[in-house]
Amino acid sequence: MLWIILGIVGGVVVVALVIFLIMYILKRGATGAAKVIDNISNNALCAALGGKENIKTIGYKGSRLILNLVDNALVKKKELHDLGIVSVIVGEDKVTLVCKGEAKDLANLLQK
Repeated sequence: MLWIILGIVGGVVVVALVIFLIMYILKRGATGAAKVIDNISNNALCAALGGKENIKTIGYKGSRLILNLVDNALVKKKELHDLGIVSVIVGEDKVTLVCKGEAKDLANLLQK
């Protein structure tokens, strides 16, 4: 009987630890993304991209913000890095910004 009780208590403890670990990981990931967005203003991001009028379309996928710009030469990579953008990829027809968190938040910021 004692072994049954110990088995049940042990199972409950393991399940509780797994739930706690999952919640911790999810919360930590969301907090990291929020910090990046809090530090970036719409004006600073638009200025680093050549101004609001330089932005034709805005899209995102995961941590990548995908932009079609009027003139890709106006992109200021150093300013974007200073704002917390991990990587700036300037292609012929699009510019991709790799963010620390979800790019959806940056897309929403730019659309304001």
